[in-house]
Amino acid sequence: KREKPQFVGFDTETNGLNIKHHNPFLISFGFVTKDLEKIYSYTLDYEIAPKQVVIDTIYVIRKMFKRAEKVIGHHILFDIHMQRNVGLPFDNWDKFTDTQIYIRLAHDAKIPKEGGAPLKLKEYTARFIDPKAKLFEQKLKDEITNKKRAATIKLKTALKGHPLPPKYNGTAKSWTMEVVEQFIKDKLNELKDLPAETALVIQHWMDTTPEPSNYQLLNRKSVTEYAHYDVIYTLLIFLKLKDV
Repeated sequence: KREKPQFVGFDTETNGLNIKHHNPFLISFGFVTKDLEKIYSYTLDYEIAPKQVVIDTIYVIRKMFKRAEKVIGHHILFDIHMQRNVGLPFDNWDKFTDTQIYIRLAHDAKIPKEGGAPLKLKEYTARFIDPKAKLFEQKLKDEITNKKRAATIKLKTALKGHPLPPKYNGTAKSWTMEVVEQFIKDKLNELKDLPAETALVIQHWMDTTPEPSNYQLLNRKSVTEYAHYDVIYTLLIFLKLKDV
């Protein structure tokens, strides 16, 4: 109420990227002060916050969005889909804008490898605003890498003694880490092509191993920190480029 923010931003953290089948578990939002000198950011965790807190916070966000001049996101349509998926849609369509548009219009029309500006949020921010912008994302990437490795070890252990598919016979004598990784990555592999017992082992592994890159299952403190900076970087990009 005090700031009556002109420019506000929001972002969602989700359990996947399918606009119909996945949902947000956390929303980050924030605003720029009237003097354009400070950014305030907040996060709302749908899973942890009491129901009434979620209702009250969404009410405040709606009010803020309604009064603002611009509601800014990076690939904002995805976040709008996510809010709809949990029954909390925002409908201020005339206020919404996307920082990807500002990046496109404020820079030369060149692809990144020719010196053009990258469209990805962290890549753009690291290059033009804050060299440390990928720091919080790297924390999550490291955790995902560790989870993937643990899942691969689990499958390798379960496959001990099972025959290799013929296509891998020339490269190894048993299910090594390298062969398991190749098998997981190869989209052409089908379980029906394997011996029944081996197929059962792999199917059980698939059914009982969570997706390592699901942000909902990562360290929540790291994800929350990452979410704060997502909305901060979005607003910083907007402030940098809006006059251009």
